[in-house]
Amino acid sequence: MLFNMPKITFFLRGNNDKSESFSLYCRVTYNGTKTEFSTGEKLEPGTWDQLSQKAISTRKKEKYIETLIESITYNLKTIALVNELETALDLVDKFKRKRKPLPALTGIIEDYISSVRPKIKPGTIRNHFVKLSNLRAYELELKKEFNSNTFGMVEAERFKEWFMNRSSTTNVDTANRNVLFFKQALQNACRLGIIDTFELIKYKGEKDKVKPATFLTMQDLTILQSANFQSIMLIQIRDLFLFQCYTGLSFGDIWSEWNIKKVKTGTVITGTRKKNGQTFFIPMNEKAIMILERYKNKLPRYCNEVYNRILKEIGAVCGFNKVLTSHVGRKTFATLMDSDGWSRETVASMLGHRSIRTTEIYYLGESTSRIEREMMRRGAS
Repeated sequence: MLFNMPKITFFLRGNNDKSESFSLYCRVTYNGTKTEFSTGEKLEPGTWDQLSQKAISTRKKEKYIETLIESITYNLKTIALVNELETALDLVDKFKRKRKPLPALTGIIEDYISSVRPKIKPGTIRNHFVKLSNLRAYELELKKEFNSNTFGMVEAERFKEWFMNRSSTTNVDTANRNVLFFKQALQNACRLGIIDTFELIKYKGEKDKVKPATFLTMQDLTILQSANFQSIMLIQIRDLFLFQCYTGLSFGDIWSEWNIKKVKTGTVITGTRKKNGQTFFIPMNEKAIMILERYKNKLPRYCNEVYNRILKEIGAVCGFNKVLTSHVGRKTFATLMDSDGWSRETVASMLGHRSIRTTEIYYLGESTSRIEREMMRRGAS
């Protein structure tokens, strides 16, 4: 006997509660039988396209309904594939039936963090715990505890929308990183045999479009260098930021254990990045050396929050139409070195990036200096 895959369609049905919204229903046709059930979701009139089986509402609602439909379809077809069922009603009953209790998702994540703690940096562990606390806050608000079955594709979209509203952000990448971390912990639980499978394994998540890198031009750096500040804090943070622009060091590496060496071609700064253990070897210009000498090779220290807050104030005083952050310092260094003709492989190595793609996508600003230099070189020849 040939196996028949169920035919699954979705449609809107009016409610008996006299509301203007419609309920989204699922119709299952299987082995010559048919049944229907409500998905529990409601849509306003004119926000559903029956032909394409898609919601045509807001972007968030469209994505959520699309994920819901994919999830229901996937689970119904999987159940039909692995079970010998006679009717559509049997199939839907199996779909709705509660499964055996599974370990809580928060517990799975806690175990995963404990297992990786000896292998990764303390900062990464802190970030893991922040993501876990986000999930706990979400559960607390819903008064619900999730496991590997109940936190699937649909719940992931709900969590992302909740997270973005709670954080007052439109940054999809940040919300995605939370869900991708949950997926990582669940994959580890699968490898250990704690769970058999989980729906979130299919999750990839949409990403924001990469924005052009923000960087300072040589003219901007001249303005910043010559700006007069009365506050010692502003002067010191200005100098720290300039040091980043001249060396490409990240905020976390400004105070790490690096070395200053003199080589045949000049002075270089060498060390190992705290974030990924990559070594760096960076040529130092006279301005970077002068900053070090000013502080007798012991740069003043500030926390990240204060540093970035004061940088915004400095940018406003200088009249820049761009927001200054510690990352802007690294991106300035990368863009200026690229514009000066250094190979991108070399720039990536200086920044301590494992992949040149990271440098090209996120760190190089749009500058025509490289092209202009090439034009001059070709014109001269």
